[in-house]
Amino acid sequence: MPELRDIKPLILSDYPLWMIIMVGLCALLVIAGLTYYVWHAFATKKKNSDDAPTISAYDNAMNALRALATAHTTLTEIQFYAQLSDIIRSYIQNAYDYPARERTQEEIQQEFIDQTKITKSVSEMLMQLLIAADQVKFAEYTWGVDRQQGHLALTKKCLMHCKDDQDAAKQLALNTATNKETL
Repeated sequence: MPELRDIKPLILSDYPLWMIIMVGLCALLVIAGLTYYVWHAFATKKKNSDDAPTISAYDNAMNALRALATAHTTLTEIQFYAQLSDIIRSYIQNAYDYPARERTQEEIQQEFIDQTKITKSVSEMLMQLLIAADQVKFAEYTWGVDRQQGHLALTKKCLMHCKDDQDAAKQLALNTATNKETL
C-alpha cells in the first residue's frame, strides 16, 4: 500500500491568510477610490463645460467688427487693417477649423478657399479684403477713412454669407443623416 503524503497548502506564503486578505481589501479600496475620483472629475468637467454658453465664431467676429467700427477713428490705418485681417482670419480658423492666422493670403486662397464649399462671390470678397489689408500692412498703401468703412461693411456682408453657407451645409448634412436613418 502506498504511503500517505501530506497535501501541500493552497497558498504558498510565509504570511498568515488574514494578512493577505487585508492587503487585498486595501488594494481594492484604493482602486475603487481612484476610479471614483477619475469618474467624478470627468463628470464635473463635462457638466461645467456644458453650462458655459459657447459663442459662435460668427458672433465673435461680429462683436470684434463692432468694436473695430467704434475704435477705427483712434487707430492708424495699419492698426485698423491689421485688426480687420485678424478678425477675418480668426473667423476662418474658428468656423472652418483651418489655421488661417498662420497662413498668408496666397496660402488661404490655394489651400482653403479652393477646397471648401464657400461660394465664389464669398471667396472673392474674402480675398479682396485680405489683399486690401495686406497692401496696407506690408506695402504701405493707404485706402482712406471712406474705404475703411466700405471694408467694414464688406466684411460684415462676407461673414453673413459665410454663416449662411455654413448653415445651409449643416442643414443639408442633417437632412442627409435623417434620410439615411429613415431608410
